[in-house]
Amino acid sequence: MLEARNDMNVEQRAWDYNRLYIEELELAFIGAVLRSQMTNLHNEELMFENQRTLARRTHMMERMMSRRNRCQGGTSILTPSTWMRLPLQSNLDVSTLPWQNYHLYNHAVSYQSQRIVPLEDDDNASSGRRH
Repeated sequence: MLEARNDMNVEQRAWDYNRLYIEELELAFIGAVLRSQMTNLHNEELMFENQRTLARRTHMMERMMSRRNRCQGGTSILTPSTWMRLPLQSNLDVSTLPWQNYHLYNHAVSYQSQRIVPLEDDDNASSGRRH
């Protein structure tokens, strides 16, 4: 009789252990699912924030372009929102650009050339102007 009771206790403890182990696995699985959903939610928030930032920057660029066009007296079809819809062309030929948009390209080229700082030649450097 005592031996049968011990066997039942051992069996009951084994079942309890298995049940606890299964509950622990279920909790771990639920935790993993929740972490995954939190990561997805965080990624969606980041994507939404990036879209808002892009829209804000595009709006600012379009305002700047329209202000500059009003000052120059010209009109331009090329605005940042249309640039994003244009297919990328690696072999862009300037001669194919519409004439009213050529000033944009010209302005970009002249802006780049203004940023290049010429180096002083050795004669000027040696003749005196030292800080």
